[in-house]
Amino acid sequence: LDMAMSQNENADEKKVLLGTAELAPDTAAPRLPNYEKLANDITFGQSYSLRVRSHDNKSPVMPHDFQRKENEFKDGRPYLESWNTEPPADLEANPGTLSAPGVWYGEALWKISFTVPDVPGSDRFAYRICAIDAAHNKACTAIETIDKPVEETTDACPTGECTTTDPTTTTETTDGTGDSDSKGPTESETADAPTTAFPPDLTTTTDTTGNVEAATFTDTLGELDDDGCGCNTNRSPVQGLLGSLALLGLLGLRSRRNRRA
Repeated sequence: LDMAMSQNENADEKKVLLGTAELAPDTAAPRLPNYEKLANDITFGQSYSLRVRSHDNKSPVMPHDFQRKENEFKDGRPYLESWNTEPPADLEANPGTLSAPGVWYGEALWKISFTVPDVPGSDRFAYRICAIDAAHNKACTAIETIDKPVEETTDACPTGECTTTDPTTTTETTDGTGDSDSKGPTESETADAPTTAFPPDLTTTTDTTGNVEAATFTDTLGELDDDGCGCNTNRSPVQGLLGSLALLGLLGLRSRRNRRA
């Protein structure tokens, strides 16, 4: 029995229609007019789900439209078939991995859940959505292929511009081509700590006649005050000026005496 149809119209007699050998077998494949695709940035090793609209050319859609308890096609509800490598040329002769059958959620809509495998050495995921009706007619979508994203690595020195130097001995410069110019410390960097110079003390000695016996210079450092300046705390600046004036006066007096003589 392929089909039974009945109607309840009181004005007409009841009728029962039986299928016979005169009816051609079902050779029309299921239809997949609309289906969802995976995004290109999926993560391998994660679970995903796709929605598809599929029916066997009739409405309403029922689960038994895709089921038959014979041979290997026990459940043909919409499913996903996938490969971890480049899909073979003959897909029917080299079937891929099949997901669990989709779940019907109204009208002709199905939801298929599966996991994108993360297989070592495999960098591709190819898939298609298929459905098989009760008469073993199969329909599939076109093959979709997603390549596994390449992990990006950051090179700290992509052009060889990075160098390791001792900042206390050299100065490192680069010109953008990877060449570096090392310079030694500059004069200002190696100069000693500032020092304070002191003028020599002028010491004079005179005899009892007023003549200048000797004029000698002594280079003395003197004492430093508390704030670090190079000041002579034992002598006043006025004392040095008066000593210079006294020396000039004595030299002038001696010159006049020599002329008188």
